Order: sequence, then structure tokens, then C-alpha cells
Amino acid sequence: MNDRFPSRYRNRQQARVVFGDHADRYASYYLIGDPVADELAAWMQRNGEPAKKLFEQALRYGVASLPAASPEVRRFFERAEAVPPWVDFDELRVGALAYQRFGILGMIVLSAWSLINGYHSSAAVKPLAFTGQLRHNAQRRLAETARFVSEASQVNGLRPGRPGRDISLRVA
Repeated sequence: MNDRFPSRYRNRQQARVVFGDHADRYASYYLIGDPVADELAAWMQRNGEPAKKLFEQALRYGVASLPAASPEVRRFFERAEAVPPWVDFDELRVGALAYQRFGILGMIVLSAWSLINGYHSSAAVKPLAFTGQLRHNAQRRLAETARFVSEASQVNGLRPGRPGRDISLRVA
């Protein structure tokens, strides 16, 4: 097991007592990024608005619609278009239906409690802090998150071509 842990990993010994080996396994994921998504983000930043348009075209019509796609776009979408074998759309459907049973109360709890308290986690908000989205666009960011949850929790919301999946890929 990797013995390097980020400084934000606190109470390591206590976590080991409660969760055993799972504590170290979980913490090791702090150090893993997504090189394919990172390369795409860097490429988009370098190439500006035209890159965003190409990304949106690949998202809407598939990467095959871009015969001259950059390697960064091609790698990202080839991976995104392959549904992992562990995805169980029947289980996702059951989860979506269960979540929807709460109706508007689910969104109230999300916005008034879960997201607000989640923002107390420095690890969770680090990407937003770097972008300035919490300081300058907190309301917009909250609305975007609520839309993501709403779309992703629809029956089939994470299937290719559906808004929940598309929003997920934009965030990746």
C-alpha cells in the first residue's frame, strides 16, 4: 500500500481502528488523478473557444464526427464512450426511482444541508476554490450542481446522450 498521504488526511490511526485496511485504501485515492481528463482540460485551455466547440460536437455527435480530432479529445471520448463492464443500468434505475420518491424534499435537503456541509470539506471544494467559482459564482455553482443531481438521478439519466451523462463529462 502506498505510504504517501496528503496532509489533509487526518486521524489516520483512528480511521484504521474503525475501518481497518479500507482507511488506507481510501486515502490512497487522494493521490490519483485523471491524466486523460487533465490532458483534455489543458488542451482546451490552450485552444480556447474553438476547443470548447469541438468538445461539444464530440459530446453531441460522438468523437467519430471529428475526423481530425486532437489526440486529447480522441482519448477522452474513446474512454467516455465505452461503458465500463461494472455499470449496471438496472441498478441505476432502481436508485433513480428511490431518489425520486423524495420529490422536492430531496432537493431541499441537498441544497440546504448536504451541499452546504460538503463545502466544508477542503478536499471536496479544492477544484472550485482554484477556479474561484465559490467566491464569485456561488449561486450559479449551486444551481449547476442541483441540475446535475436532477439530471443524473433520472431513470436512464447517465446513459449516453442523456443530460446527466453529458453534464458529468463536462465536469470530468
